[in-house]
Amino acid sequence: MTLLRLQVFVSLAEQLNITKVSQALHVSQPAISRQLRLLQEEFEVILFRRNGRGLELTADGKAFLRKVESITAQIERLKKTRSGAVGAERSKLLTIIGTHGPCAMFLPAIVAKFKKRHPEVHIDLRADTIARVEDMIVKGEAEIGVTTSRPHSRRVACEPYMTQKLVFIVSARHPMARKGSITLADLATVPLVIRAGDGLVSTTESLLKKLGEGGTKFNIALRCDTPDAIRNAVRARMGVGIMYHDQAKSGVMAGEFKILRISDLKLEGTMYIVRHKRRPLSANAEEVISLLREQRRKAAWVSPIEAEPIT
Repeated sequence: MTLLRLQVFVSLAEQLNITKVSQALHVSQPAISRQLRLLQEEFEVILFRRNGRGLELTADGKAFLRKVESITAQIERLKKTRSGAVGAERSKLLTIIGTHGPCAMFLPAIVAKFKKRHPEVHIDLRADTIARVEDMIVKGEAEIGVTTSRPHSRRVACEPYMTQKLVFIVSARHPMARKGSITLADLATVPLVIRAGDGLVSTTESLLKKLGEGGTKFNIALRCDTPDAIRNAVRARMGVGIMYHDQAKSGVMAGEFKILRISDLKLEGTMYIVRHKRRPLSANAEEVISLLREQRRKAAWVSPIEAEPIT
């Protein structure tokens, strides 16, 4: 058994596609197939079977993967230890990436708290789409991230972090602002402004779809890439905006926006802490995750989720 064979197997288990593994490892497809065949012959086991979409793990393959993952994790830790001075130098930089909501709501405060403890560490905090968050985590360009929807990559581990309620807001000059509360039928008569889903269906759009299962049809007039864009559209009275409560709070307190209340309706979105499934975290990243969990316990504006920490 060689390290290359293990790498080939683990990559195939993640991608379930020989072409993608060949490109990722810079190894020819025949060589990938040969390494897999030799590994199966060595252990006298069938690890994969073909299906209509590509490959899938057999029961033996899944059991083998669990054992191999512990080996590859140890190898990663060994590489990290052997990096010596280079590793020490890397510890002075930590890249965190989040989708726009977390980056606007609480990640800057977490970074500030960490910087007070470790002023020598440079933090690169980036806001981007869920797809970019996943991409940077997988490529090792960021150690940890916080997202407003569950990642889809097999290489990314996620921990449900917290939930926050979504609210319906209108400009204080909008006719609906004078109403104390509205019904779903009222909501269906006005254009809605929501977050875009980055090629996927956004959290907000998924929730609206569930609400519409009773027959109510909603008019999604505008999909925006950022919370700022939603707020600007609402200011321009383009429709009713849907966003996290904390993103709307300052505008509501300033008298710009009004929150519309809908009887017996509670919408919430879940946020997630994300990291690479097998790549060991630096001490800096571990501490930031600890600060996030501490914030979750203390925060009064969210509903904490009881969940096993990501490991």
